[in-house]
Amino acid sequence: MEWSQEDETRMNSESYEWIRLDADFEWISTIRLGMAGHMFVSQLQQDRDVAAQLVSIQHISEYAASGLISSILLRTMMDSRYFHGIRTAAAHALVRHASTQNDADMVGLFHLRKAFEELYCNSEGGSVITRPNNFSDQLSYLLQCAIIEAISRVRDDQGYTPQDVKEFLLDKLKFNDNSQNDYSDAYYVSTLIKALSHALVDRPPVPPEDDLKENRNLELHWANVMAFEKSCLDEIDRYRRMDNGQARTRICIREQSFNARRGLREQPLGMLHRYITCSTPDQEILTCSDVLPMISLLLLGSSRTISCCDILFTVWSQTHHHGSVTD
Repeated sequence: MEWSQEDETRMNSESYEWIRLDADFEWISTIRLGMAGHMFVSQLQQDRDVAAQLVSIQHISEYAASGLISSILLRTMMDSRYFHGIRTAAAHALVRHASTQNDADMVGLFHLRKAFEELYCNSEGGSVITRPNNFSDQLSYLLQCAIIEAISRVRDDQGYTPQDVKEFLLDKLKFNDNSQNDYSDAYYVSTLIKALSHALVDRPPVPPEDDLKENRNLELHWANVMAFEKSCLDEIDRYRRMDNGQARTRICIREQSFNARRGLREQPLGMLHRYITCSTPDQEILTCSDVLPMISLLLLGSSRTISCCDILFTVWSQTHHHGSVTD
């Protein structure tokens, strides 16, 4: 997408420069600039000041969904010369353009997926294969997580998550490969699980059972939906089981796996209790400070059949027995 001939003529005929207001951030105020859209784009592309670039991104992100603005944000996200915070802001701004309004045709989602595939995947024989993790470039890692989070926020006109978004996130979680990476992927896996769980939650409500029995096609559709959600939870549980005996940084994977089940109205509080009480000496012993955040996530919507005090006392007795210091 490019500017129209009329816009290019007007842009070429104008001359302007930027005057910074409150360059040292000393005013407690809100400043709104009434510049034309192409001026903000020019400021984003030509002004080297990071604060000015961020102001441009914030204004551009408010524009209605369009292929032109989405292309500008894509170029910003892909340009490694920008500060990483500007690139991640552009990634999150693309969510607004993942819409069918104004004939945008979900171009924001297309650009987010293509950016991820270009930066972190290989194309072989027409298929896209995710590369093994390489977190040596921290700025690239931050952008990778930001793109995953942005894709997970894409919704259709009814507020539901498109199926291809769920399949994309499940694919990245399933084929995550950290075998050649010098750094732990615990927080990246946690980001993937959180993104997938958020995407799964926003779906239409299940129709009444009588309606499903009367409509065979509808029944098959929801059977496929439930089967897909089960495959997602199975993959999340696989990572939860894999983290036994691993470093304490992997506790974030457990939190997100339990939270994913709570979001789908599962009953993970009992699973958390069994997970703690079945700990073996070679597994990491959870402390009260580890379990409290999990309980705060899980209590809402749970059946409360198991007392939180039971869980906390169980953890306390285990850590006390092993000579650990509890919080």
